Amino acid sequence: MKNNPKYIHSECNFFYNFQKEIKRKAFDFELNLSHQYNTPIIYPIPDDLIDTDIPRFILESKHGYSKIITTQSRLQLLTDYDNNYWNNFNKVYKYWFQHTKSLWEASELLLDSKPIFAGLILKIYYPFNDQNEVSYLTKKFIKHKPINKYRDLNLRYVLPLKNKYYLNIHISNYREYSSINKVNNNFSQNIPSLKNLHLNEEGISIVLDFNNRLQYNLKPSYDFNFNVIKKLFNFQKIFANQELFKILKNGRVVYE
Repeated sequence: MKNNPKYIHSECNFFYNFQKEIKRKAFDFELNLSHQYNTPIIYPIPDDLIDTDIPRFILESKHGYSKIITTQSRLQLLTDYDNNYWNNFNKVYKYWFQHTKSLWEASELLLDSKPIFAGLILKIYYPFNDQNEVSYLTKKFIKHKPINKYRDLNLRYVLPLKNKYYLNIHISNYREYSSINKVNNNFSQNIPSLKNLHLNEEGISIVLDFNNRLQYNLKPSYDFNFNVIKKLFNFQKIFANQELFKILKNGRVVYE
């Protein structure tokens, strides 16, 4: 296995206590973030329709990489990177940190009550060209010969850190396909079949989620500030640069 990570996607999630009328803040967020984001897309959902998972407004970045999704209990910054970023962690890290900092500063000014905890998520691909990624994961992490050969494998680990943080690690295989036929108006042709798809890439997918939900669970009144966010970013940086490949190579999920 080669140490050739591709940094595909990142997220920042700020969680706050229920704010029923958050949709009314859309244009305030637009004004505050106008140097990075376009006019918000506002969804015509009544404030009284209480569902904390339904987006109330979305801001899309001017360059198209990122969007901010706002609900009654969460601000979510989502970024999909292109091949100008895939192989450069420092470039991803800088972009991710800067946009997170901008969103934090806006949230402190505009939310009725500030965020209470946060999570940072990074998705990484390790392409495989010389061996089967499912067999590799089985050998390294399952450590027994299965009765039936696995087609896919998904592993999830949750580690508490320093009585404050959770590290969630999701390890799986992935495959990326493209169509070898032109799509026509026949509905049956729009449902893909493997015989009509070309396998472009396959490998191992890693999703790293560092959050301080444990700190909030144990002490809800703690002082949540941007220094906590910096600590989560530092975890991501250390793990991506020093720990992740060792885990995949040794088949042991540990973090000291």
